[in-house]
Amino acid sequence: MKTDRVPFVNLKVSIDLAERNKEFLEQILETPIRTRMSVGQRKGNTLLGWQKNGGESNLFIYTSTEEEIAEKLPQEVLRERLITTIFRTFHRALFPGVRIFPTERTTFIAPSLVKRTQELDTLGEQIQQEQNPGAFIAPVRRFINMMYSTFEADFLIRDLREEREKQSPAIQNYKELAQILEQDIMGGSIDFSTPEPGPGREILFQPGENFSLEIPIASSMVKELVPLSLYLRHLAEPGELLIIDEPEMNLHPEAQVKLTEFLAMLVNAGLRVLVTTHSTYVVDHLINLMNAAKHEKKDESVDLFFLQRSEAFIAQDNVSVYLIEQGKAQNILDENGIIHWDTFSNVTDRVERIHFQL
Repeated sequence: MKTDRVPFVNLKVSIDLAERNKEFLEQILETPIRTRMSVGQRKGNTLLGWQKNGGESNLFIYTSTEEEIAEKLPQEVLRERLITTIFRTFHRALFPGVRIFPTERTTFIAPSLVKRTQELDTLGEQIQQEQNPGAFIAPVRRFINMMYSTFEADFLIRDLREEREKQSPAIQNYKELAQILEQDIMGGSIDFSTPEPGPGREILFQPGENFSLEIPIASSMVKELVPLSLYLRHLAEPGELLIIDEPEMNLHPEAQVKLTEFLAMLVNAGLRVLVTTHSTYVVDHLINLMNAAKHEKKDESVDLFFLQRSEAFIAQDNVSVYLIEQGKAQNILDENGIIHWDTFSNVTDRVERIHFQL
């Protein structure tokens, strides 16, 4: 949670893997582990390490000498490192990568990507020295790192991505999805001002053929969606988890429902998507997309939707909806595909009552 101000001693988290236990175990088996740890005066030399190759079921732990380990590493340290490694492996088996899009994304997408090379490298140390963990909380740091990795991608990295694209239909699809996001929702295209990274490189939005805009002067909607487009073009891999905080921020209602369809397309393309939302448009349209997936004549209903793509129709089995209220998470999606969102509808009903009474 990255805060020392609130205790989380009563936090309870439970994960039910019964339905996908076999798949989960297979993913763990295929996940490689390589961890090394050095301590004391011999920093840089491996004193303790553990390794598991992909497809192997045995985890091998090795040391340089038993005497050194016994002398320098207390058992609780070894136990903590081993447990951490195991749970990280579980996490990678569930989600090969986690990409965070915090609400602050519009603030950090444009202004300082060029300048921040050395700043970001020492950011963690600076925060510790200042004893101000709120300066850049972990989700924001991870987001800036992700954006910088696309911004600084040189021709070698691009070539590797292109090779992956040739080998993987999923990555080809992610690039096509980025084009849909830009053209059908943002109303333009995204590119860099120069092919290679450099002091003058900028991210540009091109709403028409003859002119481009720097991101700082583009609309708030463009700033909101640029990070997702860059991620899909340059980084996306199947199975990754996207955590998007309030995707509807700064979006016109029509853009909100278009984006809802687009997020469903990402899920159907092999990505996992977790969003928080306060938008009735997002919730209501999600119901439409689940109903469309059940429709006997899907092709006939495509034209009713904003992006007019059946790939946006999403099976109810691939959707979960929870209401977070007073510290508890409650499942509000019933077996019939109805989302019981009284927390929104009660407000809507009251606004209507006020209108008619006046």
